[in-house]
Amino acid sequence: THNYNGHIIGLDLHFKHNSIRILQIYLSTSEKKQLHAKIQEQIILLCNNSNYQLIILSDFNSVPNPHQDRNPSKNTSIPESQILKCLISHQFKDIYRFFFPTTLNFTFSCSTYNSRIDQI
Repeated sequence: THNYNGHIIGLDLHFKHNSIRILQIYLSTSEKKQLHAKIQEQIILLCNNSNYQLIILSDFNSVPNPHQDRNPSKNTSIPESQILKCLISHQFKDIYRFFFPTTLNFTFSCSTYNSRIDQI
């Protein structure tokens, strides 16, 4: 198992011909940029082990595509956080968008806006 300051919890599963690493990641909106950078470094270290297939469950409190994943939508499709940009550049797929590329659905709602801040 892996743990980083309560922000990353990981579990390694080993099967006969395959190993899977599952990471649960939480980033608070109140965290400092320096801590976000350290957490991103830890994620990259855990991702770079090529012996594992990786599944990331996340509450990044940011969205991969603000135009599509926020309501009201934003005018940009650029990911809101460096961590999301990094995961996309490493060819990670957002499972919800993989199966529902145009469907609007949200994981957080309040009286003024909705967003899809949780991803797998």
